Amino acid sequence: ALAAAVRKSLSCRNSVPYLRSLRCPAGEMEDDMDLPAEKEMKDFQFRQLKKMRIFDSPEELPKERSNLLTVSNKYALVFAGGTQGLKIFHTKDILIPNQAGEDPNKIVDCVSSTVVPMKFPVHHLALSSDNLTLSVCMTSTEHGSFVSFFDVRTFLNEAKQQKRPFAYHKLAKEASCVVMDLKWNPTIPTMMAVCLSDGSISVLQVTDTVKVNATLPSSVAVTSVCWSPKGKQLAVGKQNGTIVQYLPDLQEKKVIPCPPFYELDNLVKVLDVLWVGTYVFAVVYAAADGSLEPSPQLVVIVLPKKENKQGEKFLNFNEPCYSSCGERQHHYFLNYIEDW
Repeated sequence: ALAAAVRKSLSCRNSVPYLRSLRCPAGEMEDDMDLPAEKEMKDFQFRQLKKMRIFDSPEELPKERSNLLTVSNKYALVFAGGTQGLKIFHTKDILIPNQAGEDPNKIVDCVSSTVVPMKFPVHHLALSSDNLTLSVCMTSTEHGSFVSFFDVRTFLNEAKQQKRPFAYHKLAKEASCVVMDLKWNPTIPTMMAVCLSDGSISVLQVTDTVKVNATLPSSVAVTSVCWSPKGKQLAVGKQNGTIVQYLPDLQEKKVIPCPPFYELDNLVKVLDVLWVGTYVFAVVYAAADGSLEPSPQLVVIVLPKKENKQGEKFLNFNEPCYSSCGERQHHYFLNYIEDW
């Protein structure tokens, strides 16, 4: 999985024209002051790294939504999850570019790593905002769905052979109820939000123990979640295509409607959401019935400011990744790089 992700991300030299065109689809709203100024990045390019084997290929690839990679910029570590557990790499051991004349498809097998065995397959990894806590989500028929929490600093201590979690939390009794989305608060490193495949959502406080701050039942039909940039509110995507803003105690503050261009015969759900700024959201919509066709669509939503009487603006960028329909459930990883 790591090799595929690195190769796909770092071999797209034709990305520049597309990144520039994302500012305004089909020439719409070019003079709108709510949108950022267009920039042309002439020096933007990618360089392919070596392909590395992290785990042996399983007999059957996972089909559910998963998040099996996460990176600690603070400690320069890469975490990869698999069916047997975790592997932790130093970033410098992975950032090895191909040299001129080398076979770009050659796979490197001997990469130094720390192995942390797990009793059950890992399907979601995430790091707290201070990079001190790693959440590892797993399922089993005996224990249901649960999450383990590791202190990242234990992975730096090579003298300490056993890497054990400092806390556990049971998310659901049934193993079929898996994590659909999990996001750590960007400014409160002990707080996280997690939504499950049954449509429920919880806000957890993680210290030496795990405390449930708030929860909403499966009837709310949650499909995705993200925090506001300052971590003061949550944006929660739902099965009916709406996005609801909540406080951390899950008190409802505002409802953002489903875009009007989705008709009754084209029902959609919120697949993934990113809160870019106070009035701006990036949202991926997919078929509400779970079918993999048609492809998901990326929509940028600009909310009206308080003094503005106009309604919401929806900019549909359609399918920016040109993904092909496969067996795995769709999952878009949305990140906003403000400095860039």
